[in-house]
Amino acid sequence: MDNSAHGFSSPTNARQRIAVIGGGAIGCIFSDAASDAGHDVTLCVRRPLAHIVVERQGVVSVPHLTITANPDAVTPVDWVFLATKTQDTAGTAPWFDRLIGADTKVSILGACNAVLTGTARA
Repeated sequence: MDNSAHGFSSPTNARQRIAVIGGGAIGCIFSDAASDAGHDVTLCVRRPLAHIVVERQGVVSVPHLTITANPDAVTPVDWVFLATKTQDTAGTAPWFDRLIGADTKVSILGACNAVLTGTARA
């Protein structure tokens, strides 16, 4: 599989455990691209969903990923991507509490106007 198609390649092409917080347009498109690149993706949402359907450039797909509305159901991952609107960032704390491990990397997707502060846990 060519993991470089969506910018998800790595020197080792290692499968990454990725959590995307936010099931809006940006979160779903990003989750689809990461899943398509062969990564293990969990989409963290407010309300339960059976699946998502994504259309990119006329191609419709149903990504192979885990969708959960329960922060207690997740464990630390390699990457956390925040894809919520600014007004929803405060509600993401329970997700961060469960998803962040000693080596987890965090990135903000989209045009958030939020400033996040905090400390990493050992």
